Amino acid sequence: MSRLETASKPRFFLALASVSMLASTSALACSVHGDDTFDSSITVQNELARDVALTEWRGLVGPGPEASPCPRTDLGLITVTKMRQLSFVRHIEVDGQRYPAYGWNSASPLIIFRAHKSAAPSENTPTPLTANDTNRYTARTSETSVGGGEYVRIRMHYRLFSRGGPMNGVESNILKAYTYLQGHINDGNIEHTLSLAISIPRLTCRLDNVTVALPDVRASELPVVHSDAGTRQFQVKMDCPSDRIPVQLTLNDAGAPTNTGSELTPGAGSTSKGVAVQLLRDGKPVIFGETWKHSNVRAGDNAIPFAARYLRTGDDLSAGTLEGKAILRADYQ
Repeated sequence: MSRLETASKPRFFLALASVSMLASTSALACSVHGDDTFDSSITVQNELARDVALTEWRGLVGPGPEASPCPRTDLGLITVTKMRQLSFVRHIEVDGQRYPAYGWNSASPLIIFRAHKSAAPSENTPTPLTANDTNRYTARTSETSVGGGEYVRIRMHYRLFSRGGPMNGVESNILKAYTYLQGHINDGNIEHTLSLAISIPRLTCRLDNVTVALPDVRASELPVVHSDAGTRQFQVKMDCPSDRIPVQLTLNDAGAPTNTGSELTPGAGSTSKGVAVQLLRDGKPVIFGETWKHSNVRAGDNAIPFAARYLRTGDDLSAGTLEGKAILRADYQ
């Protein structure tokens, strides 16, 4: 008897192994850091026209405070300005942007601010900053990796403009602001400190010298003490660079600075006796040493009117020559 035997089939078991791949990423520690300190003591011209640039943009240049290392992106930034000594005056158009302009007082220059943002290979568009406010804006980081991340440098710059009319300088003062990443107020900030003093030369007017020759008079024209004769009108020309310059005038006797009368002290070349040259303003004897405001100053020539005459001062009167000299001083507020 024969048997047909069949071999058992081998069994194959496939074990499926699972492999876990754990991905690990390290975030760039993007933060703002560094100090933006700029000390500026400058002299600018006393420009009378309105909104004329008195300076270029001023502030730190080159390497400085920055946000880094950061991803390649538009960073959200906040700059908070602390400038209580400034008051808003008006807006000024600069390089196609509208900047709020501020002043320290009614006669100071105007100042504007910008957030200057730089990152290789090109600059970001500056952002006008509002004083005493929270300014929100963005800055594009660099396109070249630096130390494993991108960066953008952030600085506060300023520029001065004319107010319109005569201006006064500004004593040294400190303007402050600080910048941080939006949503990360506690993760570092850049402190901006601007120490600024502005000197402005006062506008001045030029006074011309004038010589006045009084006519000859006879003794009979001065019969008694305090009688006068030979009155002649004259003008002192004052040339001013602008309208509305605040000018105060003072007239003094050159021969006797403490003289508070109206008669000039006879000069060394005088030979007459009992007579003096008396000066008048607005038809009345002047008071030497007295100061008055010259109103309605205009650009160009301004005429300051006076008059001179002989005044008999004593009983003894003798003929001869008579000289006197006065000094007119202009002061500017």
